[in-house]
Amino acid sequence: METIDYILSHPVSVSRFGDGEFYVMWDMNGGPFQKANPKLSKRLWEIFTSSDNDHIVCIPYTFYDFSWCIPQTSQFGREFMVTYSNQLDNTIDKYRIYYDALFTRFYFDHVDKSDCAKIANMIQQLWKDKNLLIVEGESTRFGVGNNLLDEAKSVKRILCPSVNAFDVYDKILAKVKSCASKDDLILCALGMTATVLAYDLSQLGFRAVDIGHFDIEYEWFKMGATSKCSVPHKAVNEAGYQSVNDNLLDKVYGSSIITKIV
Repeated sequence: METIDYILSHPVSVSRFGDGEFYVMWDMNGGPFQKANPKLSKRLWEIFTSSDNDHIVCIPYTFYDFSWCIPQTSQFGREFMVTYSNQLDNTIDKYRIYYDALFTRFYFDHVDKSDCAKIANMIQQLWKDKNLLIVEGESTRFGVGNNLLDEAKSVKRILCPSVNAFDVYDKILAKVKSCASKDDLILCALGMTATVLAYDLSQLGFRAVDIGHFDIEYEWFKMGATSKCSVPHKAVNEAGYQSVNDNLLDKVYGSSIITKIV
């Protein structure tokens, strides 16, 4: 909540770092949705060590405390910190303030779910009465089929490859620059590419937030999910669904798409 409060009260852009970003920074495999490459590793290091009043860097709160999360999440976090303790010691600046990358993970991993509705509502205030530009994977469909975006002033979308989006990063950045207005709030739901994009857009005078899995968490919250299950018409990588091959007949969604990058 401290991270969300800060984002609501300061006009900052947000880059989030999780295990995948750290793997790439450490020249390891990127994962099934983004292959590692030296350019991406270099950019992630640049952003992680950046110091800019208009941009914040977020890391998992599990680096600090496990008491809030379910056993599966706690176990993964502990194993990660033990396995990569040397790398983390050489990466994390103990004298720097980081924010919580898991602010978008407000439901599933929490033992105490009593504040979930409050947290979801807080995050939604970020785009209340704002013009939104969503940069997302072609099967992400952020806010489609639920009420997450109901209070946004307007919504437009740029669809990007769901896999290896960073391979066409220059095209993505150029298209966002040409389509965005300085008063737009840009939501990036595009894996590691979103981490880089939020920073670069901040440097260009835009406000961009790496919003991650917030939409899927919201879907799970609304259905009271007890497992990481599929969501109709949306890709849910953690449930083994990498892409969605249906033609979603949603006129509002369709009209919001301004371009698709391949």
